[in-house]
Amino acid sequence: MKARTQVLIIGGGIAGCSLLHHLTRLGVGDCALVEKQELTAGTTWHSAACITHFSHSSFISGLHERTTRLYEALERETGQPTGFHRTGSIRLALSADQMAEIRRFAGFAKRLDIPFELLTPEEVGALHPLVSLDGVQGALHTPMDGWVDAHQSTHAFASGARRGGAEIYRHTRVTGLRRRSGGDWEVETDRGTIVAGTVVNAAGLWGNEIAAMAGVSLPLVAVELSYLVTDGIPEIAALDRELPVLRGLDGSYYLRQERDGMLIGVYEDRPVFWNVDGIPADFGQEYLPGDLERVEGSVTAAMARVPVLAEAGIKNLICGPAQRTPDFHGLLGPVPGCPNLFSYAGFVAGISQAPALGESMAQWIVRGQPDVDLWPYDLRRFGTYADRGYTMARVDEAFTFGYRVVYPDMDHEAGRPRRKSPIHERLAARGGVFRAFGGWERPLMFAPGGSDSAAVQPTFGPPTWLELVGAECLAVQRGAGILDRTATAKFEVSGTDAAEFLGGLSASTLPATIGDTAQSLMLNASGGIECCFDVTRLAHNRFYLTAPAEAEVHHLDWLRRHAAPDGDVSIGNVTERDGILLVVGPRSPDILARLVGGSLAGPLLRPNTAHHLVLETTPVRAHKYDALGEIGWELHHRIDDQETLYDAVMTAGESCGVVDFGVRAESSLRLEMGLTRWKHELTSTSTPYEAGLETLVYLEKGDFIGRDALLAHRRETGRRLAWLTVEASDTWLWGDEPIFHEGRAVALTIRCSYGHRVGKLIASSHLPVELAAPGTPLEVEVLGTRVPCHVVSMPLYARTAAGTNNSLRASIG
Repeated sequence: MKARTQVLIIGGGIAGCSLLHHLTRLGVGDCALVEKQELTAGTTWHSAACITHFSHSSFISGLHERTTRLYEALERETGQPTGFHRTGSIRLALSADQMAEIRRFAGFAKRLDIPFELLTPEEVGALHPLVSLDGVQGALHTPMDGWVDAHQSTHAFASGARRGGAEIYRHTRVTGLRRRSGGDWEVETDRGTIVAGTVVNAAGLWGNEIAAMAGVSLPLVAVELSYLVTDGIPEIAALDRELPVLRGLDGSYYLRQERDGMLIGVYEDRPVFWNVDGIPADFGQEYLPGDLERVEGSVTAAMARVPVLAEAGIKNLICGPAQRTPDFHGLLGPVPGCPNLFSYAGFVAGISQAPALGESMAQWIVRGQPDVDLWPYDLRRFGTYADRGYTMARVDEAFTFGYRVVYPDMDHEAGRPRRKSPIHERLAARGGVFRAFGGWERPLMFAPGGSDSAAVQPTFGPPTWLELVGAECLAVQRGAGILDRTATAKFEVSGTDAAEFLGGLSASTLPATIGDTAQSLMLNASGGIECCFDVTRLAHNRFYLTAPAEAEVHHLDWLRRHAAPDGDVSIGNVTERDGILLVVGPRSPDILARLVGGSLAGPLLRPNTAHHLVLETTPVRAHKYDALGEIGWELHHRIDDQETLYDAVMTAGESCGVVDFGVRAESSLRLEMGLTRWKHELTSTSTPYEAGLETLVYLEKGDFIGRDALLAHRRETGRRLAWLTVEASDTWLWGDEPIFHEGRAVALTIRCSYGHRVGKLIASSHLPVELAAPGTPLEVEVLGTRVPCHVVSMPLYARTAAGTNNSLRASIG
């Protein structure tokens, strides 16, 4: 066993072996993998190994499409079989909403070039002659789907990695991790110590155990999963082709042919958690005791759908453990506080996703940036609130969903609340309907009955809450509104080197004067947008930064990761120290004037400034905020003063028509202004030029991360952020709808909302540059129906009142 390596992967499942292979393809021959038992031990070896392109997300469907191509290429490159059976699959629809669900997939599949067919019941019978068509309204057929042999696929990746120079050490258990002062990691094993420049935790079931060695806890738990394999079935043996995989929402099951029998995969009503206090170190390729009673409901539903199953005997009941995360997505990327340690664990569908994600992860490790924005899988999307109790509650909730319709914009209730502002109960009493952002409860809107209101029911069509949100928007336009923005991530950066440190990270200029604010984009080496901040200069060497709630862990990690160990820079997370209330609308100056006991001075009305005030008895720093198209201020205050401040604003604003408003109204107001949003329009693979934020980039300021990439490529952007309005009045967009030009799908929508001040349905999209000019006519497809739309200039809304700043900007909070 070598004593030193450039990259060491811990874990020999499909994830670890595929990543090892992709590292060698990028030229990293000095890499190795350690596995405590045999390759595939843990979860991979007992996987049913199905691959389906269907998903409720274009991002995930794109991963699966990429994976199928990689499996085919792997066999050609290595000469090793993967056992890929391209059988296709059928997803049955038994209701109008289930038909809408598959039409929604069909829309973005056109943009992703994923082959599919929408089938009639009769066509379903032709493809799968053993299925009962009772209640079937239609189906989705994805012919490129299938399944692989998990053992063969893993060993094919391992073979490719060995050919590329990688070494694999089986029966080598990791017993400790220790970071050296120089940055390398000492990986202790029962066969000796390996020093690695970079370590990747791909330990699957043992992901948390390995993370704990580095002082980290992952939101990861293990559950038991089951499937049955039947004896041979004469009707299947008589077929001249392999049956497509079948999925039905009349029960939590999937069916695929297994030789002359059938594999019945089941999802139980509730999860059975397995060893949540720690996975046994000596567990490897053992089965867990199966329980027929637990799977009886799913098996009965499968037999009703494919009646020949009722006559078949059960050959095997397979039960094995698998890891789950709160949102059923993996935990990928750099581990905060642990330089050169990466996480590559938590896969729910490792066979379908690990090959594609392994390619991107290899780029992340070698080049510092993946080829796609992996935020849906980024470990840093979770904060410390995602503890074991939260994770188990979320997993339990997801299991109760089973194979059920997933509506756009659906929310989860489990594991909440975790973080609340002091006025949460006041807002709830006023009808607040909440959603968690970065663990914080934020009001989506206000409805009679609050969360129990019928207005919050999910749908595929125009939302039932539209009128309520419209009333909030118009109240802000006519009078004033107050929004709790305490969830906003907040940081203080100070020290004699603070200005130089932030200047070297930011593509934008820092505010030059104490009390001024500015927007800051921080880029990665490829010129993509990594972080978005609002920056306020509190003193010569002291800065206050705010960012979206969801970005708290990511942005803090980015700042700390780039701070020189010998520099005089202090980076503090003050998110829970300070609260923020946004007061906005034409009457907001009147409200503040009453609270300060006089008229507002001229400097308070100047954009991009922050001023210390005392509102009645509460000290605040009032940041001028006109980004929603109405004059307003963010009132930053000590969080312990929030209830007093909120009550004072509501009392002073009563005669001004002040109302509570929520995130949905804010989103509507934002889109009318063309405001961009981190991890929506602004991604790690989109440059400021593509996002229309050229005014926030100052190449002349000197060196900063991403500058060279911008200089090299700023004239070569093939896409441009554009804004569309939709002509139809009886439709709705949720995002991921395909946009067509002359019959060809050219893009997908990103964010959508109805602009109540302008009376238009608005969407954002990254369009080909030649189609991004205002006035360009296009079409958008909504559940199979195309409706006209066209590109528009921003902002759509412009108030003429003095003091309102309608310039295009990034939306930070």
